[in-house]
Amino acid sequence: MPYFSVIVPVYNAEKYIERCLNSVLSQCFIDYEIIIVNDGSTDSSGNIIECFSKKYSRIIVVNQKNQGVSVARNQGVKVSKGRFIVFLDSDDWLLNGFLEYSAYQIKSNSLDGLLLNYRVGSGKKITSVSRKLDKISSPVIDGEKYIVYFLKGLISNAPWDKVFSRDLYFFSEDVFPEGISVGEDAVAMTRVGQRAKRIGVSNESFLIYMQDTGGITKNKVTNKVISDIKKSIDIIVDDCGRVFSHELVQYMVFRQIFFYVLNGDLKSLKNTGLNLMFYKSLSVVKLASFKTIKWKMIFILVSLLEKARCFEFFLYFKKHFKISRK
Repeated sequence: MPYFSVIVPVYNAEKYIERCLNSVLSQCFIDYEIIIVNDGSTDSSGNIIECFSKKYSRIIVVNQKNQGVSVARNQGVKVSKGRFIVFLDSDDWLLNGFLEYSAYQIKSNSLDGLLLNYRVGSGKKITSVSRKLDKISSPVIDGEKYIVYFLKGLISNAPWDKVFSRDLYFFSEDVFPEGISVGEDAVAMTRVGQRAKRIGVSNESFLIYMQDTGGITKNKVTNKVISDIKKSIDIIVDDCGRVFSHELVQYMVFRQIFFYVLNGDLKSLKNTGLNLMFYKSLSVVKLASFKTIKWKMIFILVSLLEKARCFEFFLYFKKHFKISRK
């Protein structure tokens, strides 16, 4: 049984998959397997993956028709045999030392989960480092604290800056909700994280998250995106709302859906009920909940517009006059 299973979902990643796989294969720690789930790629990704699998016995390839990243990740979990699971998007990559460091932290602190910071890349440069976890003072937290910090926005939605015991993923048939393409990672990570008993919090960063490669995360807010984020947030609110404070849960809702409300089609917002979800969060959350000037200003502006009953007019105006996001 390998110590780590590194799961890499791949869809049309011919430009980046070699860098991604080489960054894992160059790790000093060698007790791992790589599970590549080819999600129906139509470019040369399949050929590249096949070449790697013939050269390295630790690589396992799963080919499937295109069904989306949730299905690919779920399939990777089912095939995995490692004690701990690492997710890596095909356009991202790892600095050397990641697996060795993670294994040491897990073993020396008897952890069933580990959270890490990450670096942000653009082109050939590393442009910044995410430091959200630096605000968590405890080096080890339990599942309840994990959810509190997630609701506060200190823990990301993503699976790739976390290492969790494989056992934590087998509470249901499919951890990542299938048929949902936005917010599905947040649903999965809240459900997995809250089941953990000892989660390490590290300020180290080994993963390079590429922002400009057009990978799994898309910026265009379509009708499907609006519908999916509504479904995802509904699941998280249902999971967390019975245990955690109403205001804290609604704070999470406001932060998670603000971008989609701002950039979505007003008709889609109304058809899905995402606009009502947003207004509910706006009525519950208090200004003091926001810790940064940026979010305080956003909250004040949106609150004033809504009190003047001008917010939906603002959304309409923004769409038709193409106001820049910057």
